[in-house]
Amino acid sequence: MQRRLEMQTMRKPMANRMATLLRLLVIDDSEDDARLIVRELQHGGYEVIWERVETAAALVAALRRQAWNVVTCEWHMPQCSQATALAILTEHGVDVPIIIVSGQVGEELGVTAVRGGVHDFVSKRALARLCPAIERELRATEVRRVARQVEQDLRLGSEIATQLSEGVYLIKASDQTIAFTNPRFDQMFGYAPGELVGRHVSVVNAPTDKSPEETAREITATLAKDKRWQGEVCNRKKDGSHFWCYASISRFEHSDFGAVWVSVHQDITDRKRVEKALRESEERYRSLVTATAQVVWTMNAQGEVVTDCPSWRAYTGQTEQDILDRGWMTSLHPDDRARTGAGWADAVKHCRVHETEYRVRRHDGEYRDFAARGVPVLAK
Repeated sequence: MQRRLEMQTMRKPMANRMATLLRLLVIDDSEDDARLIVRELQHGGYEVIWERVETAAALVAALRRQAWNVVTCEWHMPQCSQATALAILTEHGVDVPIIIVSGQVGEELGVTAVRGGVHDFVSKRALARLCPAIERELRATEVRRVARQVEQDLRLGSEIATQLSEGVYLIKASDQTIAFTNPRFDQMFGYAPGELVGRHVSVVNAPTDKSPEETAREITATLAKDKRWQGEVCNRKKDGSHFWCYASISRFEHSDFGAVWVSVHQDITDRKRVEKALRESEERYRSLVTATAQVVWTMNAQGEVVTDCPSWRAYTGQTEQDILDRGWMTSLHPDDRARTGAGWADAVKHCRVHETEYRVRRHDGEYRDFAARGVPVLAK
């Protein structure tokens, strides 16, 4: 069955400038009136790709076929009234200028139509108003599109900030007050949602060798220069307890607050605790090595020294650089070196304790007998 619709491209030579492409959907039961509308748009500088429909079914089909820039609609349509057309356009999520173009619409009915959801009304006896109306409404449509995009971006950003496992907060650069905190940040610092908003950023900084205000000033100075700061900070919870975070702070422009700092905090308290325990363990080990009469050191599987051994250096007269890698073996008697190296390799191969004896040259050149014992420490 042949569908009663026409899709045409009508071009009018333009002088001195390129024509603007316009995809126009005309809801009208008059072919002649539709052509008058198109001709008026051509005179106004548009290259028009258009289609005319006059039934609800044809309107739905046209909306499914392609996107349109503008829809014009006759007020009195036997098979697709203005109200029906508007409902279909709304149902399909069409956000383009919808303009009543009719020979039977007075100002009172036009105002009613605008209140009902159309964007403007133009009399077919005054089509000169059509191009300015379309231009205005196209600009308004673009503004709405951009506003929707911004709103979606803001919602997305807010959702991301809410779901992050890291604490995030926003600081106004003008006065260093907190403008936003995500739920994780509030939880980390022990505050109720929104309780930190409006307070100075130093409230979350713990005193170390510097005051919270000094820490805030140093970070502020770096942000002003480089627009970015990263590092470890000691923070203070609402209850006064301290904990460590790794913070990454960047400077951005915000539509409402102007220049802002976005700070992402990751709790590293457990890592700092482990690092402190490791340092204390190493210090105890070094104290033991320094105080004992025996020579204690650490080597890797290749028999290379990986940590300094002051007691060995004191006995042999070697420097710290001398004993690194396998340099320590130069203090062994030449006749003992090969045997010692082979015994070490065999112990490593079979993952067992290495026990041997060798002669060590003292700092005065005299060789003395030593009993050596190496115990493997395996990585888990």
